[in-house]
Amino acid sequence: MALRSGLLLTLTGIASALKGSWQKNYEGYQVVDKSGRVIFESTDGVAVYVEGGWATTKGGTLIKKTASPKSGTDTVYGQWSGEVVTWEHKNTIVLATSIKNYVDESKVEFEVAYPTGLQGPFGGETTPSVANFPAFDEVLFKGARSWHGSFMNYAESQTTGPQGGPTIFFETDEQTKKVNKTVIGSVINNFKSSTAGSGKTWSGKNAWAPGTTSTLKAVPAGYQHNFILIEGEGITETVSEWGKGMRERYSTKKVDDVTLAKIGYQTDNGAYYVFCSGNCSKTLIDVKESFDQMGIPLGYLSFQGAGASKDVSNGNAAPWCIGKWGPDGGTGGNYPVPLPQFHEDLGIPMQYYAPYFCPENSYFPNKTQWTGTRSDTNISGCGSYDFWDVTHTQSRDFYNWFFQKGIDAGMASFEPDFMNQNYNCVPEFIESVDASPIWMAGMNGAALDKKIAVQWCYATPTDIMQALQFDAVTNFRVSMDFCYGRSWDIGGSSILAWAMGASPSKDTLWSSDNNKFPVPGCNFEPDHNTVAAPLHVALALMSTGPLGISDGLNMTNATLLKTTVTKDGTLLKPSKPVTSIDSLIAKAQYGPKGNVYATYSGSSETDVWAYSYISFLMTAEFNLPESDVFPAPVAGAKMYYREFNDPCKESVNGCLKEGLPVFPKSDMTNTTAGTNYGPSLVTLYAVKPGQKTFLLGEVDKLVPLSPVRFSDVTADSCTVTGTPGEVVTVYAAEVSGSLLKKQVTIPASGKQSVTF
Repeated sequence: MALRSGLLLTLTGIASALKGSWQKNYEGYQVVDKSGRVIFESTDGVAVYVEGGWATTKGGTLIKKTASPKSGTDTVYGQWSGEVVTWEHKNTIVLATSIKNYVDESKVEFEVAYPTGLQGPFGGETTPSVANFPAFDEVLFKGARSWHGSFMNYAESQTTGPQGGPTIFFETDEQTKKVNKTVIGSVINNFKSSTAGSGKTWSGKNAWAPGTTSTLKAVPAGYQHNFILIEGEGITETVSEWGKGMRERYSTKKVDDVTLAKIGYQTDNGAYYVFCSGNCSKTLIDVKESFDQMGIPLGYLSFQGAGASKDVSNGNAAPWCIGKWGPDGGTGGNYPVPLPQFHEDLGIPMQYYAPYFCPENSYFPNKTQWTGTRSDTNISGCGSYDFWDVTHTQSRDFYNWFFQKGIDAGMASFEPDFMNQNYNCVPEFIESVDASPIWMAGMNGAALDKKIAVQWCYATPTDIMQALQFDAVTNFRVSMDFCYGRSWDIGGSSILAWAMGASPSKDTLWSSDNNKFPVPGCNFEPDHNTVAAPLHVALALMSTGPLGISDGLNMTNATLLKTTVTKDGTLLKPSKPVTSIDSLIAKAQYGPKGNVYATYSGSSETDVWAYSYISFLMTAEFNLPESDVFPAPVAGAKMYYREFNDPCKESVNGCLKEGLPVFPKSDMTNTTAGTNYGPSLVTLYAVKPGQKTFLLGEVDKLVPLSPVRFSDVTADSCTVTGTPGEVVTVYAAEVSGSLLKKQVTIPASGKQSVTF
C-alpha cells in the first residue's frame, strides 16, 4: 500500500465533505476528504474470484454491464446518493458495486453484492476476500491501528483475515499536539462472513481490502457486504461516533448483569484456588464469609478452574474443555457438595463456565437428543483444539436445555471461552454465511429466555460486532490471563468493546501478592507484586467490566477494595471504559513514554462531571495536552486536578492543582519487584466560565463522581444513591479556595439530595 504524501491532488469544486467517486471510466475509484485531498484510491480496479481465478476489470475479464445513479435513505446515516455498477464475467452478472455519499458529509459507504451468487472454493488461502471492493492500494495516512484475534488484541497496524477488525487511519500534528484527521473503516453487516482481507489486492499490491471471507464454500444469490468510512477529528472522538451509529443500527441495549454491577470472586486461571484441593466447597464458602466480615459483600462467584467440571484431556483435546458440566453433576472430588446445595449454602449468584465440549463428553455425539458439530484440527492454528459444539440449527433449544441445568444451581451468568476457536476451527461455521450467526443467536436467545447474562472470552473483533445484535452478551475479555502477566494491557482493546456497547473485561486479580503463592502453570510476574495491586484493581473497576478478586483466604487488602464499592458491594464505575489516550494510540512524539489511560464520569458526553486518568510504566514525566481530554471540555473551562493520594483538608490547596495533569515518572528503583507498576491516579475537573463551585465527589473512592453514586449533578448540588443507612461524605470546592464537605446518611428510599 503506497503512501500518497508526495502525490496529493488538490481538487477544485469539492464541497467540505468526505466523498467517493469512480475514476477513469470505472477503472478505479477514490475518496477525497473535506479539504479536497485524495485520501484513499484504488488503482487496481474491481475484481472477483470466480471459476478458480480472479476476474478483473484491469485484465478485461470483468466487464462493466450497467452504471446507474441511485439514492436512498439509511436508517442511521440518513440520505445518500451514488451510483451502482454491475459487472459481468462470461455473460453472467457476478457482482454489483455501489459508492454511497451521505448528505451529512462525513461518511462514504461501499457496497459489494452478489446478484447470482458464487460457488467456491475461493482459492487456497483463508485471509483474502472473495471480491476486491473496496480495495485501496493508495492511502494518504501514515498511521493505522486495528484489532485482531483472541481478546480483540489491539494492533499498531492494519490487520488481516477473518480474525481481523476495523481499521483506524489517522494523522498527527506534532506542533499543535493533536491527532487531527481520523477515518475509521469498518464492515457494518454480516460480520461473521467478513474478513479484514489479505492486506493486498488481487495483483499483490499492499492495500486495505476488506470483504467477504474466502473460507466460504459458496456465496448465496443476493448476499452483500457494506463497508463504511467515517471521518472525524481525533481517534477517541471518531471511534465514539462510529460506535454510536453501529449501536443505533442494531438497537443495542445490553441486559443487566450482576458481574458488572457487583464486586465478585473468581476461580479463573491465575486465581489462588484455580487448582483448589481438599474440601474446596468449604474453602469457597469460607472465602465468601471472610469478605462479609471485611464489610465487602460479594455479589457473585465465578466458578471455574480444575474440578469445576469433568474433562477428558487426551490427544488433542482442547484446553479447559467440558466432559460433563459441573451443574450437570460433573464436579470433581474436591467439590463434595453438589452445586445446587453449594449455591444455596453460599447465598450469592453463580457464573458458570463452558467453552466447548471435549472429544469424549456426555453430550455429543449420539449421547443426548442433540446433534454436535466437531472442530477440525487440520485447520491452521487448530491443532490443539479438538472439541464439539452443538450444531447451529439446534443452538437455541440446546442452550435453553443446558442453561436450565445451570439455573437450577444458581446461575445468573454464563461464560463460554475460546470464541475465536469456536468459529475459526469449526468447518460448519467458517464455510457458511449464516451458521455461526445462528449458533451465536441461539445462545443469546436462550440467555434472554432464561434471564441470564453472558460473557464471551477469547473473542475476535467480528464476534463483538456480531454481538451488537445480542443483548444478553454484555462483556468481553480484553486482557491476557492474570496468570501470565500483562493483564493490565487493556487500553487499546477496550476502545472496540466500548464502541460496540459492551463492557471490556479485565481478567481476575489479586489485591496483594498473596505471599507469592505459586499457582500451577503460572510464573510469579513483576506485576503480581503488592505494589501493582492498585493498578489491577483500578483498571478492573474503570474498565466497567467485572472486578473479580481471586486472593487466597485472609490475603485480601480490604482497604484497597473498599475504594471501589458502596456498602453493599456495588461497583462505583465511571461512565465509559478506561481506554488509551489518543497520543498513546498514535505513538506521538508528544505522547507519554509509558501508559496513560482515561475515562470520565457524567450523564453523557456533553455533561461530564469529572475525568479519571491512570498512568504506569512511565519512563519520563508527561504533561497531558488538552487534545487528550475526552470528551472535550467547554471552551474557556478552567481545569483543576487531584491526585488520589492527596488529602483534602480545609482548602483546595490541600488537594487540588490548577491546570492539566502532570504524570510522574514511575518508580524504577526495583522493576523486578514491580515498582514501575505502581499507578498514578488523577481526577480532572473542568470548571465552566463563571462557575464558582464544583463537586469533587467522594474523594476516598477511585472514581469519586461515579454515575452509580451520583446523579442530577450541577455546580453545587447532586443526588446521592446508596444503601439505606450508608454514610457518604461528599466534597465540593469553591474557585475562591474554600473546601466544602457534607456527610449524607442514605434514607430508606436509597437516594438523598445534597446542596452546598
